[in-house]
Amino acid sequence: MIAIPDELTTTMARFGDKGRAWLRSLPPIVDEFVDRWSLTLGSPFPASYSYVTPARLRDGVSAVLKVNFVDRENVHEGEALRRYEGRGAVRLLDADDEAGVLLLERCEPGTRLSQIEDDEVATAIAADVIRRLWKPVGAGHPFERVSDRARAWAASVPEEFERLGRPFDTDLAERASALFAELADSSDEAFLLDQDFHHYNVLAAQREPWLAIDPKPLVGDRAFDLGALLRNPGPQAFEGRDPGRVTARRIDQLVEALGLSRERIVGWA
Repeated sequence: MIAIPDELTTTMARFGDKGRAWLRSLPPIVDEFVDRWSLTLGSPFPASYSYVTPARLRDGVSAVLKVNFVDRENVHEGEALRRYEGRGAVRLLDADDEAGVLLLERCEPGTRLSQIEDDEVATAIAADVIRRLWKPVGAGHPFERVSDRARAWAASVPEEFERLGRPFDTDLAERASALFAELADSSDEAFLLDQDFHHYNVLAAQREPWLAIDPKPLVGDRAFDLGALLRNPGPQAFEGRDPGRVTARRIDQLVEALGLSRERIVGWA
């Protein structure tokens, strides 16, 4: 019997019968892939939307077994990692995409980028990693497009604004809806994006100094991919400092390092 982290149990409870059914299916799924890939497992990592545990292959290589609660965001995680080919991201060692089960390269020592206290240094590292992740994607890919998501958001903002009882100034909702529509229609970039790239999903490793984990892939405008980075690592990053000035400095640094439009970075963020 496997140990299931409390965080995962709590999250799955929010999904009702579907989440509880997935939790019940988890032990036999793990057993199946332990046998298939000849794995020895350690204690699971804390995780909320997937079962993630250190593993060791028969030849002694360290790895990570990840079983996703498959949804719209992670359904193509394996395909994104295949396309990254280990460039800036953990390598995909094996996978069963239909089952949502991934065997991944393990990052060691695994220090999170959030533990780097100097924010300028952390931002420079992040820029270097995400630059390596971005690659053009041709026709026939399985990923959703950012522009399609943004058009849907543009349409949903007025509806949600009314449903929630107009919780803030109407002008702000109208501006948000218009901005989503403008961003969606003003770029034809088709890059493979991570979508969930931030300080907690970049780990110190040996093959490369830092590697990204847990992509939620989309295709589109590179500026979109910096929003999660600008919103993280959370309040501790701004302790004793002006959040506005820290964020502005990060944006300046990212514009210079990545050569992207300041207006688009700010708009998407």
